[in-house]
Amino acid sequence: MEPPLQELSTLEKDLIGFLKAHDFYNKTISCMFTIKIKPEKEKEWKENLHKVIPQIRKEEGCLNYEVSQDIQDPTTFGVYEKWADGPALEFHFKCAYTKEFLASFEHIVVDVKSNIMKPL
Repeated sequence: MEPPLQELSTLEKDLIGFLKAHDFYNKTISCMFTIKIKPEKEKEWKENLHKVIPQIRKEEGCLNYEVSQDIQDPTTFGVYEKWADGPALEFHFKCAYTKEFLASFEHIVVDVKSNIMKPL
C-alpha cells in the first residue's frame, strides 16, 4: 500500500527542477546531510528518526538510508541517502511521513548542511 502523497514544497520543487535541468533526474542520486540539533531535543529527534526510518527504507527506489550520531558531539548527526533516481526522490518528498518529519525540524534542528551528489 502506497503512503498518502502531498505536494512538493518550493525547495523540493527547486531541487527536482535542478536535477531535471542538469540531466541528473534519471540517474542515481546521493544526499549527505550534517544536522545539528538543540541539545534538549536529542530524545525527541531520535524518537522521530526511529519512526520514519523504517518507512523510508521500504520506499521503492530507496537504495540506502543511514543516520549516524557524532561520537564527540551528540547533537550532530550525519544522514546518508541514496536514491535510484529523481522520481524515487520526488516520491519520497511527497510522502506524508516525510513531510511530518521535516516539519519537526523547525523546533529541533539548529543547522543543516547538505550535499546532493552524483556518481562518478
